[in-house]
Formats: sequence, structure tokens, C-alpha cells
Amino acid sequence: METKFTPGPWSINAWTQASTDISIGAVGTPLIAKVPLRDVSINEQKENAKLIAAAPDLLAALNSIVLSVSA
Repeated sequence: METKFTPGPWSINAWTQASTDISIGAVGTPLIAKVPLRDVSINEQKENAKLIAAAPDLLAALNSIVLSVSA
């Protein structure tokens, strides 16, 4: 099964106090995900956005671990 995803790096787009969400994008793909600003503190939402933006790096690290264990 082939997995398709937007390659990294992903980054958090500009965010302002007036925004209702934090958006995550990549080169050529301005919007990958939105983290809505509700129900939790702004600091928690910023950390959630950082985690989502790190997804391609986390996937690469996991693949590296899997390959080294199965070798």
C-alpha cells in the first residue's frame, strides 16, 4: 500500500492574536492543517501546532528506528 503525504518540512504559518486558529503549511502547500483556538490555552494550542508541524521529521525518525531494528 502506497502512502501519500505532503513532504516536509512543515511549518507554522504566521499567527496573530486576532486569528481563530493556527495553520500549518509546507512549500507549495500553504495549508496542511489548522489547529483551532478553543477549549484549551493558547500555549497548549501552539504546542499542538508544533507537534503537527514536526510530523515529517517524526516519521523519518521512526522509519530510521524500524530499519535499524529490522537489519
